[in-house]
Amino acid sequence: MKKILFVLSVLGLTVFAAVSFAQGAFVDVPTDHWAYDAVNQLQRVGIIVGYPDGTFGGKRAMTRYEFAVAIARLLPLLNGDTVINNDVDLSGYAKKSDIPSFNGASKDDLDALRKLVGEFGDELASLGVDVDALKRDVANLTARVEALEAENRRIRFEGDFLAAAVAKKGNVNDIDNLYNGANNLLDDVTVLKNFDLRITGRASDKVTVYSTINYGDYLNYFANHYGYGVPGGDDQFYPTYLYAVAELGKTTLTAGRFPLQWTPYTLHGFDWDTYVDYYGTQDGNLAFDGIKADLAFGKSFDLEVFAAKVDQNRYGLSWIGAAQGIFPYTQSAGARAVFGLGKASLGASYYEAWSETAKAFSPGGGDTTKVYGADLKIPFGSFVFAGEYAESKFSDDKVKLGSGDAWDVSLSLATGKLNLGAGYRSVDAGFFSSAAWTKVGYYADPTNIKGWYGNLGYNFSDKFGIYGVYQDYEPENGFAFNSLKSAKGGLNFGLGSKSSFQAEYEEVRDYGYGYNRAKDIYTTLTYKYKFTPNASLRLGYQFIKEKIADFGTNEKGGVAFAQFGVSF
Repeated sequence: MKKILFVLSVLGLTVFAAVSFAQGAFVDVPTDHWAYDAVNQLQRVGIIVGYPDGTFGGKRAMTRYEFAVAIARLLPLLNGDTVINNDVDLSGYAKKSDIPSFNGASKDDLDALRKLVGEFGDELASLGVDVDALKRDVANLTARVEALEAENRRIRFEGDFLAAAVAKKGNVNDIDNLYNGANNLLDDVTVLKNFDLRITGRASDKVTVYSTINYGDYLNYFANHYGYGVPGGDDQFYPTYLYAVAELGKTTLTAGRFPLQWTPYTLHGFDWDTYVDYYGTQDGNLAFDGIKADLAFGKSFDLEVFAAKVDQNRYGLSWIGAAQGIFPYTQSAGARAVFGLGKASLGASYYEAWSETAKAFSPGGGDTTKVYGADLKIPFGSFVFAGEYAESKFSDDKVKLGSGDAWDVSLSLATGKLNLGAGYRSVDAGFFSSAAWTKVGYYADPTNIKGWYGNLGYNFSDKFGIYGVYQDYEPENGFAFNSLKSAKGGLNFGLGSKSSFQAEYEEVRDYGYGYNRAKDIYTTLTYKYKFTPNASLRLGYQFIKEKIADFGTNEKGGVAFAQFGVSF
């Protein structure tokens, strides 16, 4: 295999010399000829990088005969061991570990090489080359590469590992609303590790199986802090996702434990952990155990329906409904439709979550929540208008116990280096859904609010940018607090090709939401360094100040965090 790769490389290099050094340079092959595109294709994938012996150095066009001679001199390397049987038995050929050495070559690249041999067939024949045998060898080589590509696509392994340490101090709540309490950083140090192995397997052209297997103690630590994990923080294996996807014409069926998210006010995961940078809590997905179907009706209408259990995955939706009754919900089902309106889109969502356990053991405690939603997005020029409305209804034995709605409209602008946006949202005190719409300091998804918000971002260069977010809310129904305000700003600064620095300041003013005239300030400094494209280090510290006028207190604290991550 390595000999074959060498031949491909040198053949490509020879072609490259003939074309690039001579400005599209076969004497009788113009730049709009297919051979010109074929050579460019070989160059793009990295097979051809320059002429090995320095000849044909820039001014003279290479003639067809000279090019044929160069090919003929290399052909003895294509000896009998290049021929494979028609059944494409891979046992005697390259292992998967050899595939990276192919340097990006593919079946398409070999097709381009086959065309080049065909183009120069007469010249090669005049030099005594058995052109028919050569074509068979190239065809066999193409079949081998095609088989290797198919094998590589059939099963793929990817993974991520992180090791993190978090240390806290001070008589304050951190920005994730967790109490610190330690006198110094060394009194409260938590060391965490997490490994995700993602396996993708193609059972056939129509069926693909996906799995994410988790090992470590991070998810347990994360879940226990918010009341829906198992006791303790021991290492454990956990199937985050395990599902199969089957393509049946215009319908795609998914079954197993699969990820799902819709909109910020209906179904959407929330990143509850500020200090550990883990994609599994940041991608917005929730985990469902069941089945869903995606149906495409033409180019302008898509429908997604699902039915699933939500109490088997303790890191997914097991806590849904906990705010409404004693028992978490166990079942859920819903549908979402998206209509294409030119460049605009209109979505409609509905899902229902219920619990037979709550119904049996907690009469009057609530057994069903229904969430309805509609969303609209309209781009025009550099602007995008977006709006969403959602309503939740909470009931017990079909008797309505409570309801609430939420709506949000915004206008954003993106022009080159500038990003600008503003919006208005209103969320009732009785609104409930498993979603994520905003965070104000350590208040995650606050309800009973109405008010304005805005954001600004500007990149002065690829090394330096600034951003800011402002939120200003009043109580939606006139009680519980007077106002809730947050101003956040920061900058990103590149310190070279491998490192970067971020500084962020957020001030939250809570006039009566928790305590009277409270003020929280979070100043966060973060440094990142990339050892390689797949290995990085993240270090940071957050200064916390908390002032409560009711008690006359002015507390200080801090959180230090460090993280090392590797992906493959």
